[in-house]
Amino acid sequence: FLYVILVALPVTGCLFSWSAGHPAPVLYLFEIPRLVQDNPELLAIVKPLHIYISWFAGFLIVGHVLAALKHHFIDKDNILNSMTKQPK
Repeated sequence: FLYVILVALPVTGCLFSWSAGHPAPVLYLFEIPRLVQDNPELLAIVKPLHIYISWFAGFLIVGHVLAALKHHFIDKDNILNSMTKQPK
């Protein structure tokens, strides 16, 4: 599910920018040219969708971090240590 979120977030971000009449910036290094014309109807759908997906992605990341810390400090198992070790 996390991979779906990580794909949906930039797709909705690009559609959000394009439907608002702007190119889509990529890390402020370059811009993806507009592939969609100005479209207020699409903007009304994609803008809240992009915002909700962003918040949900943030909660997923925070939840994963908290779960890893719980395993390390409360359960005292080796989950966090095994994730940080380099393969041989």
